[in-house]
Amino acid sequence: HKGELYYLLGLTKLESDPNNFNHILELARQALTLKRYEESIDLSLRLRDLAKTDAHARAFIRTNRPFNIDLEAEIYLLLSSAYLPLNRFADALEVAKQAALISPDRKEIIQCYANCEVVSGSLDKAYQTLYELLMEAPDYPAAQLLLAIIFC
Repeated sequence: HKGELYYLLGLTKLESDPNNFNHILELARQALTLKRYEESIDLSLRLRDLAKTDAHARAFIRTNRPFNIDLEAEIYLLLSSAYLPLNRFADALEVAKQAALISPDRKEIIQCYANCEVVSGSLDKAYQTLYELLMEAPDYPAAQLLLAIIFC
């Protein structure tokens, strides 16, 4: 399987340079894709800690924005995406909130936050978040769908 081979390549890269922020980030993404949620969480937490303590990691975050998303917000998005299938809803909500605070202009991140509010049982907060999102992006289908689910 191609994804598994890419994952193994990522492990090899990480072994040769264990504090390389980009290698850890790629491996965290790949672990999530392969449904290795605990591993993705561990790698993402490592990224978060590196971002706080390592000057090279902070510089990497400031200068790299793949998909035009703040990398710190992406770390929290990775965490949220890995916590949800493990039914760790409170954890997912906490990190989704942090991502939304960092990147309030990214509809995908706001959508993730609203999803977490729904599964955490806060339909009013999810509704308000989606309402505000749809005022900015009225044709965003993911937000429309989640809003419809709230009203069911």
